[in-house]
Amino acid sequence: MNRDKKKRPGYQKTKLGWLPGEWEVERLDSLFSFKNGVNAGKEDYGKGVKFINVSEIFNNNSIQADAIPGSVAVSEDVVEKYAVKRGDVLFNRTSETQEEIAFAAVYLDDEKVVFGGFVIRARSVNDKMNDQFKKYCFQSSLFRKQVMAKGQGAVRANIGQNDLGTVKIPLPPLPEQQKIAAILSTWDRAITLTRQLLQEKEAQKKGLMQRLLMGKVRFHEFVKTQNTFQTKFGEYPEDWSYPRIEEVAKVVSVKNSNGADLPVLSCTKHQGLVDSLEYFGKQIFSKDTSTYKVVSKGQFAYATNHIEEGSIGYQNLYNKALISPMYTAFKANERVNDFFLFKLLKTPLYIHIYQAKTSASVNRRGSLRWKAFSRIHIPLPPLEEQNRIAETIHESEKEISLLESKLEELRQQKKGLMQRLLTGKVRVKVD
Repeated sequence: MNRDKKKRPGYQKTKLGWLPGEWEVERLDSLFSFKNGVNAGKEDYGKGVKFINVSEIFNNNSIQADAIPGSVAVSEDVVEKYAVKRGDVLFNRTSETQEEIAFAAVYLDDEKVVFGGFVIRARSVNDKMNDQFKKYCFQSSLFRKQVMAKGQGAVRANIGQNDLGTVKIPLPPLPEQQKIAAILSTWDRAITLTRQLLQEKEAQKKGLMQRLLMGKVRFHEFVKTQNTFQTKFGEYPEDWSYPRIEEVAKVVSVKNSNGADLPVLSCTKHQGLVDSLEYFGKQIFSKDTSTYKVVSKGQFAYATNHIEEGSIGYQNLYNKALISPMYTAFKANERVNDFFLFKLLKTPLYIHIYQAKTSASVNRRGSLRWKAFSRIHIPLPPLEEQNRIAETIHESEKEISLLESKLEELRQQKKGLMQRLLTGKVRVKVD
């Protein structure tokens, strides 16, 4: 027998599937009145009353007044007409894709603010919904499937008040709404704290790298002198050297002339070298790779035609891989810790140097070839100090990676729990 036709004790069969017997199925227009937001002239934005726009809805399930960056100058009559009150739910009514329409955030503040023309305000017409529960019920798959199906538009997806009003949601009794919201809020707090800690660690790492790689802060055992020498990029410790890249590295150019079947790598400005197929989810390179270059583990590569974005990487993914013939590969010698050099060449200072060199070129695209790149100077501590700096940065990145994993785990836990709680598959005990 089909599982859906089996009677489930304590549950009822509804248009939204099996739900607990005490729950109701409600259309949104029986719970809310709807209104589109204010439209003003370009000259009116940036001053006046705070103004909720689509970006605040995309990034949050609730909104506080102090987190609203935008403002608009409108009359008092307009403010009253388009005011947002505590408990109002804001939906974005348009987006690039159907998957991103009707995201929702509930306003949980008392300061008077208004909302924009690409936003729909839903104001409760009865007391059937708990304000905290509103933060979560519009994230359920039952709600999202309905609004995506109602999205219209050839270029941009849109949803109007009438269509939004026909969407149905499962609604537990108020005490159960409150308990569900309290449970999910626990996950929200854990996610927020982990995200804040991650941001702090990333800021610490950025500052740490800036100080260590430029010799502003040194490990006690390596401080041999307090003297410094001046370069055009700043002061460095006297016991550091300041060679050109060509003095510590040499270009490598090995063509894949035999057509070996090797992974193809692309260079990204943030991550460095990545597996092209895995990173982009599709083949973006030529099937004939005989003109591609071979890059071995322990070698560097940069995108000659857009290094000004910081597109330089270190190959530690495979023993051998392929890179575009438009890339330049090089290998550092024994004077250099590879990880130290990689991190140095990805800093904002060196990205600025690449930009200056490419913008000064007559033929900007493809202009930063090895001849010009290799003449760039780098600050170079003694190898032992490079190793210690590299180890410190690596440990910092490990901490960040662990926090990123923890954050993603918490998000997935919340997503799974929310799906079960908001559909009644898992019930909560109400005192």
